[in-house]
Amino acid sequence: MSGTLEYTVVIPVYNAERTIGRVIETALGMTPAPAEVIVVDDLSSDGSIAAAEAAGDKVQVIRLGGRNGAPIARNTGARAAKTPYLLMLDSDCCIESSGFTQAAEQLQNDGSIAGVMGVFSTSRPEGPFAGHFKNFYRHHEITEMRNPPPVFNSSCFLISTEAYMSIDGFDESFGRLPTEDNEFYFRLTAAGHTVPYSAAFTFVHDKPMGISRLFTEDMDRARGIILNMRGQLGENGGSAWTGAEKLRWAAEIFFGNFAVLMLALLPLVAIYTPFAPIAGALAALSVLIVTLINSKKLKSAVSNFGLFFAIKVVIYRIIEMVAAAVGIVRGVFAKGLPAE
Repeated sequence: MSGTLEYTVVIPVYNAERTIGRVIETALGMTPAPAEVIVVDDLSSDGSIAAAEAAGDKVQVIRLGGRNGAPIARNTGARAAKTPYLLMLDSDCCIESSGFTQAAEQLQNDGSIAGVMGVFSTSRPEGPFAGHFKNFYRHHEITEMRNPPPVFNSSCFLISTEAYMSIDGFDESFGRLPTEDNEFYFRLTAAGHTVPYSAAFTFVHDKPMGISRLFTEDMDRARGIILNMRGQLGENGGSAWTGAEKLRWAAEIFFGNFAVLMLALLPLVAIYTPFAPIAGALAALSVLIVTLINSKKLKSAVSNFGLFFAIKVVIYRIIEMVAAAVGIVRGVFAKGLPAE
């Protein structure tokens, strides 16, 4: 790598007392080291600010005046940065240093790209299984896509400040609703910028996530996607997906929900009709189709974590598909932007 990449780490924070200190420590220890770290606090009510300030003089803390959401926090940090590159990093994401070094080299040496997107690690974070599932599944979800991908993950990415500012950063009208990352990416690519992912540039998303939180976040993300496609939330980027990619997503949602429906009806039809075996067979067939759609991920799951882990991955993925269906319905029938 010719020279040293000068970059600022921007970390939006809301009630991340448990992880923010470790995230900052990891960021400061990367090679090359950041010129500065800017923590933008979104009105935390815990000890996040104290934990960030305890990290030392190289960390600047900016306090927002209200609960605004990640888009405003990220843009505030980007505007305060004094370097030609930005590393956007969520307050519960720890980067694996060697992968970051490779991403920095790639960005500096390849003049055709504006940034590099990080990828979830398959490592298990602390907390319930849902967090491990999310890291594992999102890792394979991204790395099985074409590169550059049709979607974006804002939890961890390195980008030139010029490219970021050329589209005015994230759309601040999203507030706390997810999918601001995809909309940002749609505008970025429309402006002619390329941001590939690097499978080596991994991070562990250490979010204490149970089934309820997983369901809620997936529901909100699906709702945001539909609102975006309806032109009610930022620039519509639906054309980023190929027909085959849209069909795969639709099939997974349909068969995931159909399996749940058949299983839910099974006790009823067993009592009142002779069609219980048919309902059971249809449920099993639907689960099989979801399994086949995710065959690459499940092969890795069995190989690295065992059969029981792979079975749980299928179950949690079906839960995500139910959440997505609920979010789609809410997005279709919404009459305006959701209240914060």
